[in-house]
Amino acid sequence: MSSSSFDLSATSRRAYTLVELLVVIAIIGILVSLLVPAVQSARESSRRSSCSNNLKQLGLAVHSFESQRGRLPRSGTDQQPFKELRKLGVGMKFSWVVLLLPYLDQQTIYERFDLSTNILRQSDDPQNEQIASLQCPSDESTGRRYTTSQCPLCVGNFYGKANYAAFVSPSQLGLTWQGSLSEAGRRLAEVTDGLSQTILIGEVRTRDHERDVRGVWALPWPGASLLALDFNVSDSGGFEVARTPNSTAPDVLFECIEPAKAQSEGLPCHDQWNLYISDAPRSQHADGVNVVYLDGHVTFLRDSVAPSVLAQMIAVDDGTTTQIE
Repeated sequence: MSSSSFDLSATSRRAYTLVELLVVIAIIGILVSLLVPAVQSARESSRRSSCSNNLKQLGLAVHSFESQRGRLPRSGTDQQPFKELRKLGVGMKFSWVVLLLPYLDQQTIYERFDLSTNILRQSDDPQNEQIASLQCPSDESTGRRYTTSQCPLCVGNFYGKANYAAFVSPSQLGLTWQGSLSEAGRRLAEVTDGLSQTILIGEVRTRDHERDVRGVWALPWPGASLLALDFNVSDSGGFEVARTPNSTAPDVLFECIEPAKAQSEGLPCHDQWNLYISDAPRSQHADGVNVVYLDGHVTFLRDSVAPSVLAQMIAVDDGTTTQIE
């Protein structure tokens, strides 16, 4: 046998069969299917942590505001009944977020507002900004904006969307049930239930539609920068309308666009705001939303929270000290 034939046989290799290749591909597929959920879970955990940190910063900004002004920010700059906010040409229409901008390291944007002119008629576009610290990456709200076609006197500006709204006084329970932010600006001494027992701000989702107001940070409207839960008390003492996190009950907006499509997107709505106002905190996190309390601590509020418990956590002076750990 020649040396050349010996070398050929020594270096020959057995080819993989089709069955073996298919087995290898199947194993790789299984490993990938196990890895992808873990990666997605890690990414969502990071996004949820980012949202929680944003709420922490908002809580600190509110306390800085209160330390300098002696009161919490007003829910909005219009001194009128909550349902009258829909009168677009009345008042200034600046939200609590606008008032808080200097305490969020956004002095430049704040100075661009003309506070003597209705926000719907601003010549500049500061309300069109999207502030990173007001956005939760889980919601993918970047680039989403709102505009209104219902105000003939308005400039027609766009409004940036964000993911945080403050709990304010429910509209039908009067002075007995008050949320953290009020029309006049609440003193901390009025929060008799305790700062660590009272929710201040929660998450909201945005919709990728220019006429859906949810998440608009500059406007003091329900579903935009405000969560005004209308707790209708039944004859039996139960809570009939209170929206728990990610509720399947519709958000009550001044304008509900394509309600069937909104329902399919997990953002149900209707526009019967002349009857009552009630909007749910919402998020893309599994099973609940992040919230920050008046003392600045952040917790995760689950979808399963009872409406009565949520009502007690929102009210500042109902005589209960309910907290979700």
